[in-house]
Amino acid sequence: MKNDLKGATVPSSKIVAALATCELVLRAIPECLPTGEPQAKALAAKAKNRRGDALILLGRANEALVAYDAALTLAPQDAYIRYNHGRAN
Repeated sequence: MKNDLKGATVPSSKIVAALATCELVLRAIPECLPTGEPQAKALAAKAKNRRGDALILLGRANEALVAYDAALTLAPQDAYIRYNHGRAN
């Protein structure tokens, strides 16, 4: 998913697939990791951030902002998420 987004500048089938993968990961995390697992929060933040990246590339900036906001609630100190949030504004 990360490699599909890396260097992309226009919408493509890879971006759509990356978005779908993010959705799957976000649904799987609570089912696969025990409640309270410390890595669950970090993994969800990364997936929400990547979801935002895909949405930006698909021209859906408002939805991307929602994804970045959700990621920031999980990882408020993550500079990369903050940077991406700024790009979406």
